Amino acid sequence: MSNNVDPWYNTEETGEGTLDYMSIALLGACNMKCIFCYVDGDRPGMWNPDELEPIFEEAQELGMKKIQLSGGEPLIYPHLEPVLENLSGLEVDILLATNATLITPQKADLLAKHKVKVGVSIETIDEAVSDELSGVSGSHAKKLEGIETLRSVGYTHSQDLPLNIIMKTLKQNLPTYMDTWKWAKEQGIQPILDRAIPGERCKLEWVVEPQELRYLLDEIGRVEGIYHRIPFVNNEGCNRMGSSVHIEVDGNVYPCGGIPVSMGNVKEQKLTNIWNNSELAVQLRNYKSKISGSCKSCEEISICCGCRAVAYATTGNIFGPDTLCWNYKKEK
Repeated sequence: MSNNVDPWYNTEETGEGTLDYMSIALLGACNMKCIFCYVDGDRPGMWNPDELEPIFEEAQELGMKKIQLSGGEPLIYPHLEPVLENLSGLEVDILLATNATLITPQKADLLAKHKVKVGVSIETIDEAVSDELSGVSGSHAKKLEGIETLRSVGYTHSQDLPLNIIMKTLKQNLPTYMDTWKWAKEQGIQPILDRAIPGERCKLEWVVEPQELRYLLDEIGRVEGIYHRIPFVNNEGCNRMGSSVHIEVDGNVYPCGGIPVSMGNVKEQKLTNIWNNSELAVQLRNYKSKISGSCKSCEEISICCGCRAVAYATTGNIFGPDTLCWNYKKEK
């Protein structure tokens, strides 16, 4: 399989204590009202590009090789072009997560110019369900139009301009999940299984159950030619915990976007200080040794530590077990 199959959840770790991956919410606003999102799309604020430049430089000095731009909806962000210019000068991989409804030929050209890896949130090819999940009538058609515009400037399943669709694992899209996966492959787009995280918006009862997740990975495995031993595509577990951060629009620094536990705030102190001295950041350097429950005893721990965001959402403990994995066993 090509290296860009899943650039979103597995990042090459270059050394102990290096910050290899960073994601940042450029702004809080979003034009969608996705019922499954784990952030509030109506939260206020946005970053000034002048504020971001020193943060990016610090992150690069700490080892950053990859950065994900998100929000809210990053295509609403009015300063996207100078931010991309800045990041291109730093020679890092740039990822952008979008709902694609605001893609224009000009924006597609801008993203292609800077070799941005684009991930489009589209959960199903069923228009009615897609609109229901997005919370906006007519959004599905706009997503498809945006995808076509991206494809017209060369985005596809390639190393040069990789295009992914990112699909949450929900009961609402479970009946059409594999139809959507196969449709994407036929379009030259690599789909990504994105595990839904229960939270304020996404109800636990909407998230697929462990055996349903097992079913999806088995079916995906038939398409991709691989047997999945863990609940991540290509048997590459998420390895963000020890080598990445997420920076929110208010400046708070989280272990990842799905774990709203602040390690510090870059509007109050340097990112370098947070990364090197925050108690939680230091603990996460060796997170595998701190994991508890069935994740700790799982025979797949060498390649997977479960989803730490799911563990936090369902147990209140970042180092707790991933209770929505089919390998999860309740402690007696």
